[in-house]
Amino acid sequence: MSNTNTLTPAPLAPMSSRHPHPRVDWLLARLRAPWLDRQLAAGTAPWRSPVHAARARQLTDDRTRRTLARSLERLVEQAETPRPPFRTAVVQPCRPQVREARTLMLTIAQRLRSNAPVGVCGIARLQALLSNGAGPCYAPSHPNALITELQAVADLNRPGADQGLHETRGGSKLTTERCLDEATCGAAPRDIEQ
Repeated sequence: MSNTNTLTPAPLAPMSSRHPHPRVDWLLARLRAPWLDRQLAAGTAPWRSPVHAARARQLTDDRTRRTLARSLERLVEQAETPRPPFRTAVVQPCRPQVREARTLMLTIAQRLRSNAPVGVCGIARLQALLSNGAGPCYAPSHPNALITELQAVADLNRPGADQGLHETRGGSKLTTERCLDEATCGAAPRDIEQ
């Protein structure tokens, strides 16, 4: 006699989900954020799957942009204040690297706070850079390492640089555009209701 009522673990939902409700893609994007961020930072197209697109929207929304801008400004502020005389639980920035990259960091923060379009790949790389405790923001490394990384992020945040989704805020709609350079993709913009 076999028992057909046994529980078997459900497999993970495929990356190319076809759920009728967009919140499922949003939830999957949140759950798989580190993995998706690495893929998007490496240049994977945000339109590869609905989950990739949902994560791209999460990375480029106003809240994430403000959070990243605040993180950059906080790093600059911490680097300019003297080191505390006692140990704290806060990871201290690599002061020489951050001081050297101060202007570029504040320029990127200003762009993130503006309504200017930003590239998904650049935002994903910036988030990885700021969250890596062993990276050039926090650990001593070769000179100009942080400037080199930030310059790559700034270059990827120019419209059309990563051929990904660029978001522009206007009115009550969010317009998500693919790169309009005819030679690379030639896709037309599409409107998505907020």
